[in-house]
Amino acid sequence: HRYIGPAPTSQHPSRMQSSDGHKVFVGDLPGDITDAELQAVFSTYGEVKNIHLMQPHAKTGQRCALLFYANMQSAEDAIKVLNGVYKIREDATGPIKVAWPREKGAVAPDPSGKIQEPDGFKLFVGGLPTDCREEEVRLVFATYGEVTRVHIMMPKDGATRVAAFVYYAKAESGDDAISVLNDQYKIRADAEQPIQVKWAAPKNKGDGKGQWDAWGGGGGGGGGGGSDWNAWGGKGGEPQKIKQTDGWKLFVGGLPMDCTEAELQTVFATYGEVTKCHVMPPHGSSGRVAAFVYYATEQAGDDAVKVLNGLYKIRQDADAPIQVKWATEKSQGGGKGDFGKGDFGKGDFGKG
Repeated sequence: HRYIGPAPTSQHPSRMQSSDGHKVFVGDLPGDITDAELQAVFSTYGEVKNIHLMQPHAKTGQRCALLFYANMQSAEDAIKVLNGVYKIREDATGPIKVAWPREKGAVAPDPSGKIQEPDGFKLFVGGLPTDCREEEVRLVFATYGEVTRVHIMMPKDGATRVAAFVYYAKAESGDDAISVLNDQYKIRADAEQPIQVKWAAPKNKGDGKGQWDAWGGGGGGGGGGGSDWNAWGGKGGEPQKIKQTDGWKLFVGGLPMDCTEAELQTVFATYGEVTKCHVMPPHGSSGRVAAFVYYATEQAGDDAVKVLNGLYKIRQDADAPIQVKWATEKSQGGGKGDFGKGDFGKGDFGKG
């Protein structure tokens, strides 16, 4: 018989309604569960408009699903009666989980909204194995909707994990992937920890931390300090991005004295088309070298800053990671910025 419980007295913060209806998460399902089985169970509580079964978990073999009800009360009733109580089959080892999907703000570090770029709606994926391939990521994420692009970042030296950006044709696909995969899904059976799946942080997002810490990085992102950055005359905060005739301009600090433009080209081309590299003379006191790298697109610069800054050692024997920031205008701060005074305003350094 259908159970009709009293209406709850308070609104649950994570209730999600999409074009398919009111979305409910169903977990701990057997690997061979079918849509028909779920329909038979959940239609007891109201009209089920759609059921979307996910791929089996890589380690446990269990599956989960997103189920959509025509009205909210049906979803409330199903959660109240089934969650942690109902075994979908007599031989099941435990009851199923039935709950509202996680509140998006609880799993994404950036509450300001979703990013839509020309390639689609952009997700950050962390905690991937270093040998992970785009085809592997695409196979997992295509379960939730059309994947338009996958971009795996270059790991820093000594890293045990890498990160990626996944782009979806629809924002709802990103919501579903986050709800099911974030901190729950291991992309391989022998993985130590589940992957992190979040909405990508917007451009010009403050200190740039958060997503990058999740996969082993501790450095900042688009702005802020750093000893070598300050040594080169850089200012804290988030600089305005500069586009010149050669392209979108990045400042790269903390390079070895014998660093070559070809070496930089190899590293930075991972994130997009590099139109120019300009290595400057060594710093007068520290002996370290800096460079300007120019990209054809702004997005390539954003990706390079977020992945490399304060995290990537350009050589295995380097003492510290490099600094990668958006270059500042020559006129900022009374002649400071990337160019500064004294040695910094002379020769090739002033010509970048």
